[in-house]
Amino acid sequence: MQSIKNFFLILLLGTIWGLAYVFLKTAALDLQPGMQVTFRLLISSGFLALIFIRPKHIKDIKENFKPLMVLGLINFGIPFPLIAIAAHSANAGTMAVLNGISPLITLIIAVNFFALESNKFQIFGLVIGFFGLLIFTGSNSFHGDLFPLFLCLLATVLFGLSNNFFGQLRHINPFVLAILPLFFGAIFSAPLTIFELTIGAPNNFTFNSVGSVMMLGIICTGIGMIGWIYLLKKTSVIVASTPTYLVPVSGMIFGYWILLEPITFTMMLGTLLILLGVWIANYFDPRLK
Repeated sequence: MQSIKNFFLILLLGTIWGLAYVFLKTAALDLQPGMQVTFRLLISSGFLALIFIRPKHIKDIKENFKPLMVLGLINFGIPFPLIAIAAHSANAGTMAVLNGISPLITLIIAVNFFALESNKFQIFGLVIGFFGLLIFTGSNSFHGDLFPLFLCLLATVLFGLSNNFFGQLRHINPFVLAILPLFFGAIFSAPLTIFELTIGAPNNFTFNSVGSVMMLGIICTGIGMIGWIYLLKKTSVIVASTPTYLVPVSGMIFGYWILLEPITFTMMLGTLLILLGVWIANYFDPRLK
C-alpha cells in the first residue's frame, strides 16, 4: 500500500515540476535568469517559513546550519542559475534528457560513496525509465551549442550529489530540511542578480512575469519541496529522484491541454515506459521491504 501511495506522490511531483517549465518560459520573456531564480527561491522559502517554521525548530536549524547551507549551494544556488541560463538557448528535449540522467547519477553516487542498498530490479527500473525518456524526446533533441548542454549536465550532476546529501540528513525536521536550503540557495544566487543589475540587463516586471515567478516559488518549488522531502523520508534517494523522468510527460499534458499541441505515438510509448520504470524502481525499493 505504501508503494502505491509513493507512486502517486511521484506522479504529483512530476506534474508540479513539469508545470514549472510553463512558468519558466513565461518569466524568461521579461526577467533575467538571476532575477528569476533569486526571487523564486525567496518566495518559496518565505512562503513555507511563514506556514511551518516555529520557535521549536530553532535548535534544529542551529545544529544543522552548515550542512543545510551546503545543500542550498549544490541543490539550488548553483544548478538553478545554470538551468535558467541554459534555457535561453537549449531546447526542451535536450534539457529533459540531461535532467533525466539525475536518477542514474544519484544511484552511481549513492552506491559508490554512500553505501546505499539497492537491487537489480531497481536499477532495471531506472534504465527503463531513462530509455522511455529518450523515446519520448526523440532523436532530434541533441543539437545546437554545446555550452548550454554542459550547463545542464553540470546542474544534473549537482542534483545527483545533493539528492544523496538530502538522504543523509533525512533525520532533520522535514520543514527545516525543506526550507533552509531554499533560503540559502536564494543567498547564493543573489550575486548573479546583482551582476545582471550592474551591467544593466533589462528586467520588465509585468503581471505575467511576476505572477509566473510567484507560482514557481509557491507551487512548483515550495509545495513541491515539501512533497519531495516527504517522499525522501518514506523511500530511498533513488526513488525520490524518479519524478524528474515525469517532467517532460507533464509538459506534454499541459501543452496539449493549454496550447493544443499534438501528442504523438512515440510520446505515448515513451510515457508508458517511463511510468513502468518509475513503478519498478518504487516497488522494489529496499526501504519498503
